[in-house]
Amino acid sequence: MPVRAGASTAGYAAQNQLTPAQLAVLNQVYDVDGFAGGYKVIYWEVRRRMGNVNAPSRRLVREYLSTKLEYQMAQTVAEPRAVVPLIPRIDPTTREPIPLGLVAADTFFLPASFHRGNYQMAPGARAAVARNAKTNVWRVCVLVADTLVKYIYCAPCRLRTSLDIDQARPHSETSRDALIEFRRRARVQANDPNLQIKRLMVDAGSEWHAACETWTTAENIEVVRTQGSKSASNSIAEVHVRIARRMFVHDFKAFQRRWESDQTPAAQRNYDFVDRCDAINERLNHRRVGVIKGFPLHAIQPNQSPSYRECLDRIVDAEKKCYGGRAIDEPIVGQMGPAVLAVNTYVRKVKRKTGGGTAKLS
Repeated sequence: MPVRAGASTAGYAAQNQLTPAQLAVLNQVYDVDGFAGGYKVIYWEVRRRMGNVNAPSRRLVREYLSTKLEYQMAQTVAEPRAVVPLIPRIDPTTREPIPLGLVAADTFFLPASFHRGNYQMAPGARAAVARNAKTNVWRVCVLVADTLVKYIYCAPCRLRTSLDIDQARPHSETSRDALIEFRRRARVQANDPNLQIKRLMVDAGSEWHAACETWTTAENIEVVRTQGSKSASNSIAEVHVRIARRMFVHDFKAFQRRWESDQTPAAQRNYDFVDRCDAINERLNHRRVGVIKGFPLHAIQPNQSPSYRECLDRIVDAEKKCYGGRAIDEPIVGQMGPAVLAVNTYVRKVKRKTGGGTAKLS
């Protein structure tokens, strides 16, 4: 196995098992802290804590995770999709890439969590919660991600209680507040008070209308909405939602292991994901992203590596590997004639089923 770049080769090839120090850090990262992700994400987190020389190899980390039953998750085979690559935009004036030029956002459901008091998104703004404060039930999170540096912000989102619980939708006010807080945090990390969201990719959900739409219009933010139920159109948000949900699940399992070891009474075993959002945000932005070959928290800072230009170039290179070999206007298998339709070309007629919900194709 080749030696990782920047690491000493002394004793690396001869290391066939984990040292006690490496095993202790791995147990702390995976079992105690509940850090989730693939073996490369776990490897880079262990390397960040132990340093380049003392960290175990990728192979040893993979062998360690192979013994974990919850890590061996069933995955379906991904079907090939004829979609175009998503490339972040550059500043038309300076011709340089900038963060928040293209931002993707989405909401996702989590198991119900009971949280006492209200949730304030700004750090340090949460006052002491009184013992008689109202207990609220939270079920939804909103996630905002930048497509250039992969910087992520995740926050709980309220539901409209006027609807039935099975059909309730998130509040547009909390979606708007999440975008404002995401922009504020990005400005602090980038040390640029004028940083602004240029383009926002969202689905057709009601949480992006009403108050959120009023705010985006006032801020002169271009909003791009996906068509119907085609989630592949907002693939950046969907991928980060999957990663964030997995982070929450592993964090909950770490709490479960501590409850079992400490023999915590059942009445006190309450996992509040509202209080864990800041910790999950820190993990999401401290993990190494393969497409930019760096950490989002470092990439968004102007004096850190990788730079904005390096992030864009690496994204373009990754998209070339993924989509570079695809032919355009080639005949489709099982179809007569070319892929581009013309007059008098025989096609199958599309029938749309209407009435209730999103229109479906048959």
